[in-house]
Amino acid sequence: MRNTASRKAIWASVIVLACAACRESATDPVVACTEIAMAGIVVEVTNAATGGTLGDGSVMTLRDGSYTETVDLVSGNALLGAWERPGTYDVSVARDGFQTWTRTGVRVVEADDGCHVVQVVLQAALQPVSGS
Repeated sequence: MRNTASRKAIWASVIVLACAACRESATDPVVACTEIAMAGIVVEVTNAATGGTLGDGSVMTLRDGSYTETVDLVSGNALLGAWERPGTYDVSVARDGFQTWTRTGVRVVEADDGCHVVQVVLQAALQPVSGS
């Protein structure tokens, strides 16, 4: 019987400590973070001439200082990157037969909840290369 009570006390302490880790001070409210990962940058890729989607076959490169990430997996017509990673990024999207699209200084910030990032959605309208 005593063993069960001790286990309950230990688990209660673990839960309190885990919850306390989700706040900055003892007076801050407890924040429950979700286990869902948030892409910091979402780039929707289209053909500037036709308006058609170009997600498949496009490659996005993200750079923040010495950090570099290359993304070629598509969700719908969008490329997703900078997963839960705040920073200031230079973003480029390349695709055969199109001019490379770039944006500099794309800022991804931490969300107010301290758990995720605030997602930045960009529209990349790729220009066809002459003769394509």
